[in-house]
Amino acid sequence: PSMKNQKALTDALRAVGVEVFVMHRDWALKEKWPALTFLAWDSDGCSGVAERYLGYPFYKACWRHDFLIRNHERQGRKKPLMKTVDELFHKDLQSICSGDILCLPGAWIYYAGVRLHWLFTG
Repeated sequence: PSMKNQKALTDALRAVGVEVFVMHRDWALKEKWPALTFLAWDSDGCSGVAERYLGYPFYKACWRHDFLIRNHERQGRKKPLMKTVDELFHKDLQSICSGDILCLPGAWIYYAGVRLHWLFTG
């Protein structure tokens, strides 16, 4: 697919909720939707921290964060969209917390971790 189409699909997958993203990721990885297999779906999970926080599946937000970083980098858009991707990561984590006030501080800590990572590694 053209770079224009790759960008459009990446942007569409940035715009949906995290659960819808996970569904598309599952389809692409199982090759049930071949049109999406050209995108970078690999992930290293929640690098250096727990995949679950208080039992909540934070790994889903990590999957989308990795997806967006990798695809934006391939599309030459990583740097201008980094803050947007990190803010979406925070929103995804908050969504996964489902309003649980014990979970929300963990969402902030994970978000702060990615922001600090980019601050020091550029």
